[in-house]
Amino acid sequence: MSSAKTAKVWDKNKIVIIPDHYIFTADSLSNRNVDILRDFVREQNIPYFYDVIDDPNGTGNSTPPRAI
Repeated sequence: MSSAKTAKVWDKNKIVIIPDHYIFTADSLSNRNVDILRDFVREQNIPYFYDVIDDPNGTGNSTPPRAI
């Protein structure tokens, strides 16, 4: 197995991820980028991910984002 596939974030508490430029778009490729980002956050167990949705299953909400 390659080391890229097993690589982990060194200090997950020093990373903040915000899907800024890909939100609220009708472009399916841009939407897929956000899905990949969400998968990465879950895989790496990153606590400071501020999504545009409150429900990780995709239910939108206009309230300010919070870490998931």
